[in-house]
Amino acid sequence: MRLSWLMPVNWYSEWLFGIQNASGETAASFLSVVDEDIGGYTLIDRQARNFSDLLYSARWLNGMDINDSLSLNLGISALEGPNASGEHTETRIHGADIYLKWQPAQNQKGFPFVAWHTEYLRREYEALDHFNPLHDTLKDKGFFSQLIWGFKPGWTTGLRWERADGNTSEPFDTLRNDRKRWSANITWYPGEYSKLRLQYNRDNAHHLVDEPAHSLWLQLEFNLGSHMAHTF
Repeated sequence: MRLSWLMPVNWYSEWLFGIQNASGETAASFLSVVDEDIGGYTLIDRQARNFSDLLYSARWLNGMDINDSLSLNLGISALEGPNASGEHTETRIHGADIYLKWQPAQNQKGFPFVAWHTEYLRREYEALDHFNPLHDTLKDKGFFSQLIWGFKPGWTTGLRWERADGNTSEPFDTLRNDRKRWSANITWYPGEYSKLRLQYNRDNAHHLVDEPAHSLWLQLEFNLGSHMAHTF
């Protein structure tokens, strides 16, 4: 269930509230999947028995035009729900994001433009119940910052920096050890509903034993079928 409220102010400001199932592969920080491992703790079969076993989310998004060429979006987010490392354990996630875009008043199909996007997330994961002597709270945080330049109609290039780490991190825990990544990409949009992207990543992580990993990705994305009419 999702509820939204568009606030009666002279800029775009919207609150969103959600309640949903806390189980499944896409809810890895919550009830997730039985027998998976998070931070060295194996998940149990914890069932949703009442409203406190559901996943609750909230987001506040604000958008405004600073001038004719510059726009700004600011958002904060929160998630809270049960996790399956114990019968009474919870997870809390908080985040903040900013999106700044420059685009001249006179443009061709939205080009050229320069966009800067940054997001920060922090997670507190209760591992085992409080009465268990091995009880701990895993604290993880991460952020990314990227700059995108739309230099001509249908073409963009970008640079992205990411970092994530956690307390009590084991060097070979691939999901929680310190990790950094640089990415560079160039993207071509043949049409409004398709794109072709070439991207290079350079990863540094503790489980890579101080040796960076290099990867090259080619991505094709397209939409099929009918769609709602809108302007570009």
